[in-house]
Order: sequence, then structure tokens, then C-alpha cells
Amino acid sequence: MAGELLPHQRRVLDEKMDLDQRIAKLDAFIHSNPIFPTLDRDERARQMRQLDVMHELAVILRERIAHF
Repeated sequence: MAGELLPHQRRVLDEKMDLDQRIAKLDAFIHSNPIFPTLDRDERARQMRQLDVMHELAVILRERIAHF
């Protein structure tokens, strides 16, 4: 990234940083929290799907940032 970021570019960067934090929290819940295994199977599946989609969004944002 050369030079100053434009406002919309700054928002993308902020969104990526926020998303990374949310991914870390959900990942920790799924893999480390003793409550997760007690959840209904369908709810566990939804949360794992959510994490997958969040990872995909992170890839897209990373690609956008790389092209600033």
C-alpha cells in the first residue's frame, strides 16, 4: 500500500481487522469452549459454517487490500 489510504480503503482495512477478531473468537469458542460440544448438532453445524464463510470473506478482503 503506497501512500495515504482513501476513506473507502480504510473502511475495508478496518472491516478486515474486525473480521479477524471475530474469527478468532468464534474459532476459540468452537475449538476450546466446553459449551460448544453440548450444543445441538444443527447449531454446531451452523456455527462451523459461519466460521467457514467468515474465512472466505477474510480471503476476499485480503485480496481487495492487496490491490490498493
